[in-house]
Amino acid sequence: MALSNLVLNVSKWTDRVVVDQTGLQGKFDWDLQWIPEDVASGNASHGPSLVGSLRDQAGLALASRRRPVDVLVVERVERPDPD
Repeated sequence: MALSNLVLNVSKWTDRVVVDQTGLQGKFDWDLQWIPEDVASGNASHGPSLVGSLRDQAGLALASRRRPVDVLVVERVERPDPD
């Protein structure tokens, strides 16, 4: 899987936009073991977090930064006119 696909999947599990700044190209085999935070908080057995797994198992670091991102704003929705 390309790193860009991993970034999209990581974005789904975080509350932030994740941007790939590694410059790495090509496909990689990913095998990350982690427990989602909502599961870990109610679970007696604790496992690695997503951020910790990316760092320890894949050698990737997530760093929080402020930067502009593109957004799509929908101001109004209307039903189409019937033909």
